[in-house]
Amino acid sequence: MATDDNLVNVPAELRRNAEAKAVSLPSTDFSSQNTDSNRLLHELQVHQIELDMQNEALQRTVQILEEHELHLRNIIKNTPAGYFRIDLEGRFVEVNDAWLRIHGYESPKEIIGKHFGVTQVEEELSIALKHVTDLLSGMTVPSGEFSHVRKDGSIGYHTFSAHPVVNTGKVVGLEWFIIDRSDQKLIEDEKRILQQQF
Repeated sequence: MATDDNLVNVPAELRRNAEAKAVSLPSTDFSSQNTDSNRLLHELQVHQIELDMQNEALQRTVQILEEHELHLRNIIKNTPAGYFRIDLEGRFVEVNDAWLRIHGYESPKEIIGKHFGVTQVEEELSIALKHVTDLLSGMTVPSGEFSHVRKDGSIGYHTFSAHPVVNTGKVVGLEWFIIDRSDQKLIEDEKRILQQQF
């Protein structure tokens, strides 16, 4: 982690590097130039070099961030866990392929822009809304099990974890990861029924 001293030294180091680069330019010898105009020319040249160096560093940083974002998007797209993101009004803004499969949708266009309540079982909607309110207010929501309504109206079950999405220090939405456990739930229910019968 950068300390205050390191932050203070960054401009000074940039200046030293730019000075060294300016002095090493083939057709430039500032050592014998003492007039104000020559000093001003030298200062402008150094400043230009500083700007060029900062621009190169910025371009490298942007490239790294873009590659990192692409990497994360590929993880979200290809994970077997369902992923969805909602905005501050509770509308879907992103879902991955696993989420579509779990809920029986063919395309994100079918669900993007709709309120997440359309996938909630009516009896659990108030709990889901409370989770949203708690997350937006900075509280944590423990992972747990939930039911959901598929596109065809059938009920499925999943475990979930949820987190705020923060951009420049502000919460701009919420993201959720879900693991489908509908098959396990069905087996557990059938087993319980058999145990009750015998």
